[in-house]
Amino acid sequence: LKTRHLQMIAIGGSIGTGLFLGAGGRLAQGGPGLALAYAVCGVFAFLMVRALGELAIRRPSSGAFVSYAREFLGEKGAYVTGW
Repeated sequence: LKTRHLQMIAIGGSIGTGLFLGAGGRLAQGGPGLALAYAVCGVFAFLMVRALGELAIRRPSSGAFVSYAREFLGEKGAYVTGW
């Protein structure tokens, strides 16, 4: 498998089909305001994942989010992140 295939498999596994099947009825009832809310939340999620990716490249560690929180926020931040 190529890198692109693995990325698409990971995205499909993390999003799941419930989002796509359940969103249709909500979008029909909510109208354009709900579509705008989905877009805004998607942009924020994209920015968060992008920042975490950059952080993982610059400071690789084996503890994932907890190790980053411990380094930058201290023990209390690491506890909240891990819990």
